[in-house]
Amino acid sequence: MTATLVDKYRPSLLSDIRGQEAAVSYLSAFLKAPTSTAFMFEGGSGSGKTSAAKALARELGVNLDDEGFGGFYEIPSGEQTAATVRDLVGSLKHWPMTGSGWRVAVVNEADCTTDGAAHVWLDALESLPPRCLVVFTTNNLSAIPTRMRDRCEVVSFESGYLILKDAADAFITEVWQRETGGSETPRLDDLAGVVEDGEVSFRRILQKL
Repeated sequence: MTATLVDKYRPSLLSDIRGQEAAVSYLSAFLKAPTSTAFMFEGGSGSGKTSAAKALARELGVNLDDEGFGGFYEIPSGEQTAATVRDLVGSLKHWPMTGSGWRVAVVNEADCTTDGAAHVWLDALESLPPRCLVVFTTNNLSAIPTRMRDRCEVVSFESGYLILKDAADAFITEVWQRETGGSETPRLDDLAGVVEDGEVSFRRILQKL
């Protein structure tokens, strides 16, 4: 089965992420002396939050290809209930069978957390096991309970058109030339539907291309 452009150009390392210099710099500094903690990645859809979380795990030596056995866990959007969080927190206490020993949990769309799940997180985030990282992602930081947000290091991802236009145009040119070899490269403004409410999505760029 042929990979989609979204899969083909998904960032593998932090250095592959486009237009997020501040976030990448912050996370790269964290990697120099990593400690157990929780991050809250906030920003618009398609800005690279989940890709950054997986890149961070990969650079910590987590084996993303070995599911839970490699130390990587993920709660999909809309599945964050008290029961799923309890199961995840329990898994984080066990040493992975492969990888570096780090465990990384990615919780997508954390603003959809149920009240029960939020209460479980409040206790769990107070005493994470050694070599353990939890990354929440959200498009709506204000919807996260304040007490839960206060237990995380918030990292913002840019999505504004004026901020990302140059990075987006450079990315479009690179992908277009690699895939077609053509010289008539489109620009961000040529791709209808990619910019919504003044925000750029790199996922939508690849889908449109």
